[in-house]
Amino acid sequence: VLPVVSAELEYAFKYQGASPDEEALAHAAAKVGMVLSHKDKSSIELSDRTGNVEELMEYRILETLEFNSDRKRMSIVVHPKGSSTYMLYIKGADDALIQRLDPKENVQQLKMHLDGYARRGLRTLVCAYREVEPTEFDKWRQTYLEAKAVTGVARQAAVDIACEAIEKDLKLVGASAIEDKLQEFVPQTIKRLREAGIAFWMLTGDKYET
Repeated sequence: VLPVVSAELEYAFKYQGASPDEEALAHAAAKVGMVLSHKDKSSIELSDRTGNVEELMEYRILETLEFNSDRKRMSIVVHPKGSSTYMLYIKGADDALIQRLDPKENVQQLKMHLDGYARRGLRTLVCAYREVEPTEFDKWRQTYLEAKAVTGVARQAAVDIACEAIEKDLKLVGASAIEDKLQEFVPQTIKRLREAGIAFWMLTGDKYET
């Protein structure tokens, strides 16, 4: 998600993301006082306006582990300014993240809420994090870079395996549920097809309940 200065909104930014989900979550965070104010390829800045005094939080981006349809998740490893440890933040489908959570996490309560959201037709997302020691990260990164250097059809599998090595023992942040709105003119198109007597199936989401 990239912040764009905008005088139209009270928190002074609007957001452009790869998906409506990302934009909605960034706007929701900003409305409660956690404003994404800057992002480029190497750094992120957050403006914490939840207290009486605004606080700037700076992060150096170390690695971004991209989403794909097999992984069904993406994560980022950052170095918070002034911290001696790194942080991994991750988001993704519930079936991809739940199995990677710390065993101490309350998974049953999480599943109950996710099922309720899905039955209402909402798109669900699970978010988690973990601390990563610099020595662990340096060792893992070597494996990750070697996997990215693999050529041919084996490359993606090697990268996915390397990602799994660090996406583990996660601490649960929570789950989000967002209305999955249809694209423009889809309702009108469906109406015309039905009027023409054309029968069809429309599938959406990655959960049976949705």
